[in-house]
Amino acid sequence: MTERLKTTRVRLLLSVLLTAVALMATLAVVGRAEAQTPPGATVLVSDSDEVVERDDDGSFTARPVFDRQVPLLHYGIRDADTGAWLSAVYQVRGGERRHRDGWEYTFEYPVLAEQTELDPDEPYVLAILTRQNVGDEVRLFHAVIPVY
Repeated sequence: MTERLKTTRVRLLLSVLLTAVALMATLAVVGRAEAQTPPGATVLVSDSDEVVERDDDGSFTARPVFDRQVPLLHYGIRDADTGAWLSAVYQVRGGERRHRDGWEYTFEYPVLAEQTELDPDEPYVLAILTRQNVGDEVRLFHAVIPVY
């Protein structure tokens, strides 16, 4: 019986090895399944010179259009000459709508009393920051806030 048990074990071992070899050969022919490639970076579809509509009192309405929905969107105002930040960075919540070219986000400045007043005769830069998910790389876009 021990001889018979040894023969059964050897056959079982050979069967497992042959199955493993056949599986490896199949994978080599079919190829490995690659992880899904994450989507590329968010793109600002609208022309950066046409994102902002300036009012005569210095305020503005921004309507950037992105190629996809942007769950995390922030903005701040920078000096056009030095690039220095002139305002805090504010989060945009809501205001998005499907646009023929992508997703449009509409927001106005100022909304809060403590926001910096903008001189209607001075150009500024609107810095728009986006993220697809918390922890993802931040994308920074700049748009012109023109003189009224």
